[in-house]
Amino acid sequence: MLKSRERAKAKKAAAPASEPVAEPETEVPVEPTAGPLDIFLRHDQIRPSADNPRKDFEDEALAGLAESIAEHGLMQNLVVIGRPDDPGQYTLIAGERRWRAIAQLIEDGRWPPDRQIPVRYMDGLDAKGVAIHALMENLMRADLKPLEEARAFRALVDDHGLSTDTIADQIHCTRRLVQQRLQLLELSDADQKRLDEGKLTIEEARRRLANRAPEVVLSDAAKFLLAEILHKLEHDKYGQSNEVEVQPDAGGEAFDALRAEYWIGAPSEAWEDGVKSGHLTISVATYYSHRWPKDLPEVSAPYGTAWLNGPFEISAEVSARVATDRAEREKARRPRDESIARERLVFQARLSGIEALRATAPSTQGLGQEIGAHLKEVGAPLPWCVHPNNETLILDATGRQIIDTGWGDKAKLLARLTVIAANVAAGLATPDLPPAVAEVDEDDGWDEDEEEDGGIGEIDPTDHDSGDEASPASAEAEPPAFLQRLAGVKETV
Repeated sequence: MLKSRERAKAKKAAAPASEPVAEPETEVPVEPTAGPLDIFLRHDQIRPSADNPRKDFEDEALAGLAESIAEHGLMQNLVVIGRPDDPGQYTLIAGERRWRAIAQLIEDGRWPPDRQIPVRYMDGLDAKGVAIHALMENLMRADLKPLEEARAFRALVDDHGLSTDTIADQIHCTRRLVQQRLQLLELSDADQKRLDEGKLTIEEARRRLANRAPEVVLSDAAKFLLAEILHKLEHDKYGQSNEVEVQPDAGGEAFDALRAEYWIGAPSEAWEDGVKSGHLTISVATYYSHRWPKDLPEVSAPYGTAWLNGPFEISAEVSARVATDRAEREKARRPRDESIARERLVFQARLSGIEALRATAPSTQGLGQEIGAHLKEVGAPLPWCVHPNNETLILDATGRQIIDTGWGDKAKLLARLTVIAANVAAGLATPDLPPAVAEVDEDDGWDEDEEEDGGIGEIDPTDHDSGDEASPASAEAEPPAFLQRLAGVKETV
């Protein structure tokens, strides 16, 4: 921050604490004066200024200041100016934090509303003088946020015509610091918010400003076209993608300017359910939105760009071609869909048979104990289970992934059979979750949506594309012989 501010703080810290200002028993009327005058006012006679550069007032800091004022009184006067349009009322130009702290005390019943507050009345200040005085008072006190300083500097430049040199002279800092603060207002809204919240440092903000892409200069016609395309994308986009429908004559100089920035694509025929639909669309690259001009004009439908307006009719020739393409696609997909449906029936029959094996009564004698001991030694302790979100993954008793049986329905069946076979052989029941995981809370590390050791994520059993291609031999609903033999193991264990 400003070196002068640090020197002022050090000087203030070294100085002996001042005594609270004495208060009169009655209000002191204000007479016109050519300079500052110390007077006393009630809290309700004072209103904060909209020009105060400080916009954020932390509740915790205000509460601490209120406690200090309640215990020690007001150590320094507020600073006000008169309001010619409202006699008896005053505008605060310095000390809003103290004014707000007193308001808290009044609300809590710890400060009488009619109690007199010592203030310094400034006469003869114009709007520029008020703004400079408020800024300097805040800069010398608790640190303003960088963006609060930047907005205050911008107000002095835009509203009062001050140059950066004049501002630097008035608040005793360098011209470069004023310019750097003003540049912070060129950050995106998201980065300004992060800077205000302390999630972005000044250094990082300056690096982002230095590395930003050069500003794109567009003609008014190109801005108007972009505004219309974005409006249509928001209110009448084509399908579920970032596309808008256009007429066959879409183009022109403004169109080419937007394409040169890669903000829109060339007209192309849209796809619907794997078939070209006959409708022409252009795509909009919304990931470049941070580079779009901020001063786009307001537009509405119907659009000034004729090729953005409907109706979007398709010729009889194109309609016939689309109908033929869809019929051929449906014909090509029908055998596959039927095969998938048969495979589903087989899968459900097999799954029911496998789930019946889970009811096997566990036994912990003989061979089962030996199998369990060997698996524990190699780092895959029993009982095993199938991952709750990915039925092709096998987890051991600790929840660690040990086997991935592949992809599709057959892989899911294989995983379940492997788990049940191992558990039955060891005389154990098959759990829904690994025992080590079932004993802990979700907050202690188990997340059903998180895959460990390279898991491949959840598979939707209704996803037709995830299954293996069906074969004629797989159309039987009868469980295979190896399943029946495994069921025999269930009776002998």
